[in-house]
Amino acid sequence: MSGPGPLLILTMPGFGIETLRHLVAHPAWSPLGVEVGLVGPRPPAWRRAAAWIRRAVQRPADRLHALADGTLAAGAAERFLRRQPIDWRWLPDDEAVRQRRAALRPALTLTITSRVLFSARTLDDTAGDWLNVHPGLLPDYAGASPGPYMFADGVGGCTIHRMAARIDAGAVIDRAPMAEPLGHDGGSYFFQRLPGHTAARVGALLQRWRAGDAIAESGPIDPAALRHCSSRRLARDRRLDWQWSAQRLVRWVSALAAIAPAWIVDGRGRRLQVMAAVAREPAASAAPGTVLSVQGRWVEVACSGGAIALRCRGRPGLAPGQSLPVAAEAP
Repeated sequence: MSGPGPLLILTMPGFGIETLRHLVAHPAWSPLGVEVGLVGPRPPAWRRAAAWIRRAVQRPADRLHALADGTLAAGAAERFLRRQPIDWRWLPDDEAVRQRRAALRPALTLTITSRVLFSARTLDDTAGDWLNVHPGLLPDYAGASPGPYMFADGVGGCTIHRMAARIDAGAVIDRAPMAEPLGHDGGSYFFQRLPGHTAARVGALLQRWRAGDAIAESGPIDPAALRHCSSRRLARDRRLDWQWSAQRLVRWVSALAAIAPAWIVDGRGRRLQVMAAVAREPAASAAPGTVLSVQGRWVEVACSGGAIALRCRGRPGLAPGQSLPVAAEAP
């Protein structure tokens, strides 16, 4: 049974396609009447080649998760979709999405992450239900980048809600915390563990929808209660704050390393990405931010109540005794 009408899945390479990869194995899945739209511009061939070359010359320990690079993830998404018996296409912007929905007239539109913000015209132009699958637990983890914050806090999960003009503010259909382990770092959580969990919840919803059951809401979200984990906030919070404890810093580095690494500024003013961290014993009479030792690409720094050893992507231009600035704001 294909369902009460066409199903349009709007998604993007990375988490969205990995969720779809799990979803096609769900008992509720049927390719009949399904179309997939990859939202955003398609990376050109030269950029894909450059991304593969860049990854090939990096040390394995310095590589991000392959799906954290949008260009590499786009190639993986296309390879996966070519093997599926469903129609799919790139929809580069809001207007392309609006036109496709007007032509297809889906009974249900399901967005599984999108970097494109849809206009009020696109949201209202075509009849049919439109739900958003958010890779975070609302209202505490709204916005475009909830993954690292959730991993750092030791919680995981997703939320399915109705689309609304404001980001992640639609009425909640399903808020689903994870009971299973999150994985060893932010990359394994966001690209492996969370997609499987999310696909199970989406599959259950599709099962009800295909049976003709009403999609029940658990209640609206107060927009004032949303705590946005925006890309701008993440860009700021990637700078390590020495006022944190060593354990918290280690967790934050692990949350970021495979996706968008944390960074420090060395003595030459260079921004160095941090790929690993290990907590050390407390440093006697060393102020937070004091460099304690430097060995190759490892630098040990005093932090609140202890010390932390950081492995950088390059050799830090630092010497013992130097003071690293304390971040003005902490994540």
